[in-house]
Amino acid sequence: SEIERYKIAANYFLGQILLESNPKEAHSYLLKYLEEVPDGKFADSAVDGVLKIKLPLTSSQNYIIALSLYKNGWYAEAKKYFAHIPIEKAWFYLMMCDRKLQNYKQAKSYALKGLTDFGMDRLSDNEIHEVIDFYVQFYPTKKNGYFEIANMLLPEMKTGGDYALYKFIEFLPQNEKLTYYNQILDIYPKGRFASDALWNILYSQYKNGRYKKVFELVNNNDNFH
Repeated sequence: SEIERYKIAANYFLGQILLESNPKEAHSYLLKYLEEVPDGKFADSAVDGVLKIKLPLTSSQNYIIALSLYKNGWYAEAKKYFAHIPIEKAWFYLMMCDRKLQNYKQAKSYALKGLTDFGMDRLSDNEIHEVIDFYVQFYPTKKNGYFEIANMLLPEMKTGGDYALYKFIEFLPQNEKLTYYNQILDIYPKGRFASDALWNILYSQYKNGRYKKVFELVNNNDNFH
């Protein structure tokens, strides 16, 4: 709402007013502003204000500064602050910073750690796709890449396995797709791609005259209840 926007902006202005007379209070206001709008209109100035005060930063405060720098395109600077955050929380942004800086070897290393060690439960759907679509470039073909990444993630039902498998299916002829749609439905029944997998399975059964199977699938699947 309009009032909320004014409240957020007020944190920035209060921080600026107190910068000289009460640096500790200013530090708090500027960080509140950055936490609310890391890519806001006054973000660069707010970051400068916080760093000018030179108070020690906690891990969560380092994250606020790093995220604002990242969202405003200061990738090399952002990396310095992400480095003070536990790697399991920072790896995605470190990967993205290195990609933007064309440090592809290091970015690949972070992506692999995310896929195999840290998992992607903290990430949004778009961020998960970003990681997988980036890492797939290091395979001879995209088809091979999505298949290999799916095999990394599926055995432990890790987040993102259904996306990798779904993308792999796009490269298959129609008569080979059904097996993998079933796999998505079996392993990730509540996942983002389960409904589409189920639809493709139902349509295949219907097209082949297996109407009893269609009724079974509809009656036994939670997506229809």
